[in-house]
Formats: sequence, structure tokens, C-alpha cells
Amino acid sequence: PLESGKSSAHMIVSWGRKCAMTSERHYLKPTRYLASDMHSFVRYHLLAMLICIGSIACSNLALAESNVLKREAWGAKPAVTSRMRAHKPSGIVIHHTSVRQQRRLSIEKKMRGLQSFSQRPGRVGKRRKPAWGDVPYHFYIGASGRVAQGRSLKFAGDTNTRYSTAGWIQIVLEGDFTKEKPTGGQLTSLRDLTKRLTRRYGISGERITAHNDHASTNCPGSNLKKHIPSLR
Repeated sequence: PLESGKSSAHMIVSWGRKCAMTSERHYLKPTRYLASDMHSFVRYHLLAMLICIGSIACSNLALAESNVLKREAWGAKPAVTSRMRAHKPSGIVIHHTSVRQQRRLSIEKKMRGLQSFSQRPGRVGKRRKPAWGDVPYHFYIGASGRVAQGRSLKFAGDTNTRYSTAGWIQIVLEGDFTKEKPTGGQLTSLRDLTKRLTRRYGISGERITAHNDHASTNCPGSNLKKHIPSLR
């Protein structure tokens, strides 16, 4: 597990560059020395290959992250961190919004509405909710499959059900999956997102879970829950 949040690709690049710099100084010695020292020659080129592989992996990670709509892009207000708890991610919980998909509304507008609701006292079903510090989820996947950044991963999410959210990355998909099905775009984005998060935080497959694995609720709906085993 990389608790610092650094990916293995970043570590490979950093390590490879340090080793390559050391080997390069060795490699630039007189030619007759290199001719008799094939180990140095082979080692140098292997390290160069590692740097290339690591750079490609970093590029792919950056590309995946660039596909997430950032908070500033959807117009987020500042989080009230005094109402939030710091944590270290070690698992994933998957939810649905429990409201039918609304494809005509932009994801930016949906996120602003969710944050406004979250940061004031209100009700979720028959239960009262306090004013939370921010949106309760870390990621929101819209009907089109577009992913928006929610709460900072440095902080635990919030819930109106009874379980501890500390350590759990909260991902919500737009829709009521007791009545409708997730779109192909949503399932593709969910698969890509969980793969990236499990690699980054060293999360094992059995810790990719549904909300109703933790609390008494029908969330995330049977039409979504049946896809969770394929994510592990």
C-alpha cells in the first residue's frame, strides 16, 4: 500500500532516474573499460527501459485523472473542514443517488445542487441530516459516465445510515437502480475509477463493497450491485 498517495509508476520513475544517473556516470568512462564490462552496459539500458515504462504509466495515470471534472470546474464552494474527519483510504463503498437519472441537467449543476443540500440541515427520506462539511461522496458518476470530483480523499465521507465511513472511498452513480439500470458509460467509468483507486491505495478486491454491505439500506440497488463482483 502506498499511504503517501504516490503511484507505483511515480516510484519507478523516481528510482529509475536516480539509478540511471549513477549508471550514466559509470557508463561514460573510457570505451575500453565498457567493452570489458558488459554488466554495466546491460544494466544501463535496462534502467533506461524502466524509465520509459514508468513514464508511460505516469502519462496514463495523468490522462485518467484529467477525465475527472475537478471541483473548481463545477463551481464548488469551500468545504467546511471543521465538520469533517481526516482518514486514510483503505476500501471503496459504491452507492446510487436513489433518484432517477436526469440526463438534461448538466453534471456541473447536479454537483452544485448536491453540495448546497449537503451543507445545510435537512432530511434524507424520513431521517434528519445535519449540515455536512461538503458533498458526502468522493466521486460522482453521471448518467453519461462523466466523473466529477467530490469531497477530498483526505477526509471521510458522510452518511445518513449507521456505519463508520472512515477509511472508505465513497463513489455514487446517478440513478435509482432498484428501478433502472446503470448505463454502459457509468459501468465503464466505475470500472476504470475503481481500478485506479485500488492501485493507488493498495486496496484489495474484497474491499470493493456496496453500501448495503455496511448498513440497512437498499442502496445501491440490485441492478448496480450485481456488477460489483466484476470490479474485484
